Amino acid sequence: MFQNVNDRQQAFKNGFNCNNAIFVLRNVIDYFNDRESKFYPACLDASKAFYRMDDFKFYLTLMKQCVPVVFVNIIINWYSKLTIMVKWNTAFTDTLKNAMA
Repeated sequence: MFQNVNDRQQAFKNGFNCNNAIFVLRNVIDYFNDRESKFYPACLDASKAFYRMDDFKFYLTLMKQCVPVVFVNIIINWYSKLTIMVKWNTAFTDTLKNAMA
């Protein structure tokens, strides 16, 4: 489905599904609960906002709505450079790039 999929990605991969992600999350929660530690999970499902969006159609729609070209160019530049990195205590994951870039 996606060409540049990270090994740690659970969704949109053959042989992986929500059950895998739920299992991992449950183990993480249990780990912290067993140690009476605080745990603050945060989840973001950006699939509807990014993965299925046709970037080109989005930019054309902005232009059809008379959004100034300078702002459309800023958005194009911004989306093309999106990355994510997760911090766990003092450790950081590898930087993952926007799949649409």
